[in-house]
Amino acid sequence: MSVQIFPSKPTISSSRRDQEFVKGESVTVTCEAPSSYLGSRFYLYRRDQNAPIETDTAKSSQSGVTFNITNLLGTGSEDYSCVYKHEVSDQEIISGRSDTVKITVVDPPTIPGISLDQQTGVYQVGETVTITCTVNREYRHPIYFYRDNKPLSSHQIFTKANTGTFTIASRKEGGRYQCRYRTFIGKRQLLSQPSRAVTLTVTEPLMSPEISFDQPTGVYLEGETVTIICTLNWGYHSITYFYRNNELLSSHQLFAKDNIGTTLVTNKKQGGLYQCKYRTSIKARWLESPLSEPEMITVAGK
Repeated sequence: MSVQIFPSKPTISSSRRDQEFVKGESVTVTCEAPSSYLGSRFYLYRRDQNAPIETDTAKSSQSGVTFNITNLLGTGSEDYSCVYKHEVSDQEIISGRSDTVKITVVDPPTIPGISLDQQTGVYQVGETVTITCTVNREYRHPIYFYRDNKPLSSHQIFTKANTGTFTIASRKEGGRYQCRYRTFIGKRQLLSQPSRAVTLTVTEPLMSPEISFDQPTGVYLEGETVTIICTLNWGYHSITYFYRNNELLSSHQLFAKDNIGTTLVTNKKQGGLYQCKYRTSIKARWLESPLSEPEMITVAGK
């Protein structure tokens, strides 16, 4: 059997017109002989190498083959070409090499980082949240934020550069937040993978406690013991603080245990307007209630 060079070169193309692929994507190259040459044997070459890297035979009803070269590629650019062999009248003919196709493989966009301005992730209704999406410096393109895998619209979050802000209106805005970004790498516009998720917990603002005395009239004589009760509308463990005339009472002025404070009346200066408030921890964030409404203690002489 003699071998001759056949003048009609095959055509070669990739599965993307821009010939740019992201690492991990399927990369295929198609080689086509003239339509009259069915069932030809094809050889795929990289650069100007003499040995083919892949071979395949077209079906008897087809004039071309598709090579999947995904596993043969690293990042960067490579030129590929192909030839085909075909039997004509008991002669094996071989084509010239096709034109080259340049396949470029790029790394995918890096996964962004995400953080909340409140490290504990706990916010009260009415507070403003700032979310930062940390992106590689080379990428300066739009940022997208998600809550529970659903994209947030411009009505739900205000985005500027790589941050998003919004004011919490209800507890429904708690959830798992993520971000991603769109960027150009070469000729391709790519969307990054989502960041890890951060959990945002929303709680209602703490309510003001109520203050009361063991003597409902609030009138005490010198030498009597005052018992002050700060009634909390809260189920968590709390620390209670007591005030007289807007000044915090120290442990030397008042003995406090849980939500009750006691003091011995020794002089009339201990009279005045008393208030209390409390602090409590939710998932490592300390929150502080407003002061109670003031109640008057009057110290009367004996």
